[in-house]
Amino acid sequence: MAQPGSATRVASARLAATPEDVREPRTTRLQYDFRPGVPDLSTFPRQAWLASTRRSLHGVPHLDFGYGDPRGSAELRSVLSAYLGRVRGVVANPSRVVICTGFSQGLSLVCRALKDRGARRVAMEDPCHPGQRTIVARAGLEPFAVPVDDRGLRTDLLSSSDADAALVTPAHQFPTGVVLAPERRAALRSWAERNSAIVVEDDYDAEYRYDREPIGAL
Repeated sequence: MAQPGSATRVASARLAATPEDVREPRTTRLQYDFRPGVPDLSTFPRQAWLASTRRSLHGVPHLDFGYGDPRGSAELRSVLSAYLGRVRGVVANPSRVVICTGFSQGLSLVCRALKDRGARRVAMEDPCHPGQRTIVARAGLEPFAVPVDDRGLRTDLLSSSDADAALVTPAHQFPTGVVLAPERRAALRSWAERNSAIVVEDDYDAEYRYDREPIGAL
């Protein structure tokens, strides 16, 4: 409602949500939660996180609270670039690093870029994380299932896939846990080179492996 000389008012009573609109669905509390990818959230280090946040906020320049570079903080990208080279054997120029909110966003951006450059099909491990298949399909790409055995992805089947890219978890296959065998790592790389294909590596738990020494990125 608007009147001369008065502020504009909105009939908020008609727009207010009813209790039924905001009611959260009931969930059953589980004594033991064995869903993959869900950590024990009660162990989050709240005090250490707060202390680190306070130290960071104390000396941060005012301009750092703005939007900044859409690729992410230059300082963070430089640190990550050095870390990837030191720990994962990856040569990564900070200018080519993009900070994402997680692997799902990163995969979505990569799939959109692949689609824009004419890609049609992505070879994916079978089994794999179902969410990844959904992201690939939503980008307009066709997921192509390639079986996984006790040595990892069946790279001998890639030649018949007609895929433009491959999405793999070579360091610790999800969900089987197998490590991609050395000769198959080489075969995957050779396939990508012959077909000008892109290999997307999901190294989802490299820093949280306790059963063996971490291997270099593919």
